[in-house]
Amino acid sequence: MAARHMNRFIGKALRTPTILILVLVFAGSAITAPHFLTAANLFNLLRLIAPSCILATGMGIVIIAGGIDLSVGAMLSLAGVIAVAAQPRFGFQLGIVFALAAGVAAGLANGLLVTRLRINPFIGSLGVMTVLRGLALTISHSQTLPGHDATFAALADWPVLGVPLAAWIAGVILVACQYFMTSMPAGRAIYSVGGSVEASRLAGLRVERSLLIAYIAPALAAAVAGVLTSSEINSGSPVLGNDTALYAIAAVLLGGISMMGGSGSLLGMLQGVLILGILTNGLNISGVGGFYQIVVVGGLLIVMVVVDRLLTIRGRRSAVSKTSPT
Repeated sequence: MAARHMNRFIGKALRTPTILILVLVFAGSAITAPHFLTAANLFNLLRLIAPSCILATGMGIVIIAGGIDLSVGAMLSLAGVIAVAAQPRFGFQLGIVFALAAGVAAGLANGLLVTRLRINPFIGSLGVMTVLRGLALTISHSQTLPGHDATFAALADWPVLGVPLAAWIAGVILVACQYFMTSMPAGRAIYSVGGSVEASRLAGLRVERSLLIAYIAPALAAAVAGVLTSSEINSGSPVLGNDTALYAIAAVLLGGISMMGGSGSLLGMLQGVLILGILTNGLNISGVGGFYQIVVVGGLLIVMVVVDRLLTIRGRRSAVSKTSPT
């Protein structure tokens, strides 16, 4: 009887490997990292995961659509710089509005490059990334800008029912986007476009509109994450976010969203965010340096890309075998 239950457990674990990895990472961090399960560290963990969750949510949408956005790191940096730079003259509220507007503009730029000019999304988003990084350096004069508003400085860490406000914002964004992608026609159209652009056109879907929405999502998410990050450090830095795209893509792939587009779940993506967040937090507590963490995340990204590719090939072979005459 015990062996049968064990076999069932192993079978389920193999079908949902991300959950198994999450459990192992959490247990490993709790065992090896001192103070991991303390209330102070768990609060800090939620605060640190929130921007990553927001970024991965936007990245997940564009990858489901069959695209990619490599400019999210530069957008995060620019949004933080704008939000802080505007405070002395306009106040932090308008600074946040300006930062979010910049995110929408960057998303439109990426989307128009792909839909109107037919530019490869890797190349197009790299170009936009360069422009955004240059704007951040220009506005800040290549310096870190200090914050000038105490309310803004406390915004991300503001405790609401014992949970930082940044985590609540991330949760609301994730739930809203999950509902949009699964329950609204425009969201389901993004899945269809990611599965096949030509089939979506033949079905009468507005492919260009779907792609524009998909590219606005990661840029706007990066802007929100940039505002929250600048609030946490009470400054705007033009050099933040160099590895942001790496972490977001890794979280998306860990969560089961395919790079081929058309499949995956944002709720599944949350598992990838938690894995990377807990792993990073545990390594920090254990005294493992940031450079080693980048190596670990990069290695995970390579493994997940290979696994995603192998699963795609396996799925195609299975589909061919089912349709082949016997």
